[in-house]
Amino acid sequence: MKRLFLFLLCFLPLAAWTQETEPIDPPEEEQLSHWDSIRIIDSDTVNSLPEIGILGDVLTGYSILGTVFGDDEINKRRVRLWQRDANGNPVRQLVVLKERWPNTPPDILFNPEAEAGGESGGYKLAAVTPAQYEALKRDSAIWGEAFQMFYPDGITEKNRDTVPNRPGYEISCVQLGCEWAPFLGVASRVYSREMMAFRDTLEDGTVLSYMCMAANITSCHADYTPGKTGYKYDTRWMLCDETESKYWMDKWKAAQEQQAEEDGYLRSYRDWLLRMDNGEWTMDNEGAGNVSFFRNTSFPQERKTYPDPFWTDNDVGKLKGAIIGNVLSGYETVALPFDGQSARFRWFWTDSTKALGQQLIVLKLPSPYAPDSLLAGGGGLALASVDLDAYLWFKSRDLIWGECWEVTPVEGGFEFVCLKADSEWMAENDPAYLQNSRELVFYRWDNGRKEVPIPTIGANRTKGAADYPPLYFPVRLIKTEAKTNSY
Repeated sequence: MKRLFLFLLCFLPLAAWTQETEPIDPPEEEQLSHWDSIRIIDSDTVNSLPEIGILGDVLTGYSILGTVFGDDEINKRRVRLWQRDANGNPVRQLVVLKERWPNTPPDILFNPEAEAGGESGGYKLAAVTPAQYEALKRDSAIWGEAFQMFYPDGITEKNRDTVPNRPGYEISCVQLGCEWAPFLGVASRVYSREMMAFRDTLEDGTVLSYMCMAANITSCHADYTPGKTGYKYDTRWMLCDETESKYWMDKWKAAQEQQAEEDGYLRSYRDWLLRMDNGEWTMDNEGAGNVSFFRNTSFPQERKTYPDPFWTDNDVGKLKGAIIGNVLSGYETVALPFDGQSARFRWFWTDSTKALGQQLIVLKLPSPYAPDSLLAGGGGLALASVDLDAYLWFKSRDLIWGECWEVTPVEGGFEFVCLKADSEWMAENDPAYLQNSRELVFYRWDNGRKEVPIPTIGANRTKGAADYPPLYFPVRLIKTEAKTNSY
């Protein structure tokens, strides 16, 4: 998941403020730069979320009051910013200091694109009490205190999930004593600095982010968006009322919870892969129970066993930890990336505790009572759900046909495809792709009491399209993407 900065400010409903901070139409050349940025930046909703813990951040999580800076036409559109207490009273004023972060990147400290010349960025922000403000003022330590904001185009309540950060809100500050500077032109850029964030990597690999002010390169538009800087810097600040702020913070908390859950899956998966690579299994084959054909109920409830006349091979029969039959319908499953691939995955059971369960594989053995039509096309093979011991048991005997899956949305449902072992990295445009892949399909077996659905695989005749009725059971993709139907 890419985690980019979006900061939430809560403003009092001041009529002058909301009316006077509409964006100014920039010159044509700046409009072109603006739209180029929009085409570059993706629409991932996650990118619209805040990131908590940026050093020097005086905005995120605070209720902010904006008060009009002056009476003239220009300074009516600039504001002082204040952190408010629980009662809405301003308690600390936001100012830009002349002090710079010592680790400011060189291209921010001395920006070759800036018209200001000399040291152009890295200024810290501070939230100060009235007494602290007076002390800083006496020491000539304040760079500026008059802020101005410009909204991105086209932001509404309906589209805020996808475009609130495109290309980003520009929040800038005008240098002390230069508040007369216009909003456009060279002077506007020379005498103002734009709010942004940069990252620094410590020796132990920890990445920290810092809020600072940097050169204002283009009037009225954010210059440090991920799209404009190749994800090196960030400037996705957001201005919103308290209702909107709560919406985004709740969204951030939900994303944090989801990320923690996904991280848990990935940790379990790494452990599983490590044990698999080390061949850690301790099964006593002679003492193990028989493989049985199971009817599916809901995992992890107890499953009912049916006598299975097919599984008569004694070598295969002495095994625990494998379930053959309908191992899909009604189960919660999770997909984890197959050896780093983005659209292919290993498939696991999970449960209400989000624990990683048994893996779903295709065996080189016919599925019980598979119809001849599927067998004739190279399909009809058995699906199995196996724990690690059972997986290694089948693998050591070369009984696994495939374990690498991909899913494509089709016709309102999904096409699930399994890649043959040793063909997991085959390109989709490879002439042998269809030959080395099979499509998931269900058939029905009449056990004398009722028809039991059983999953198997059938010939994959067309790429990206369902050759059999599309399937609708859900699978959760963790750091894995469904294929797009591009055929």
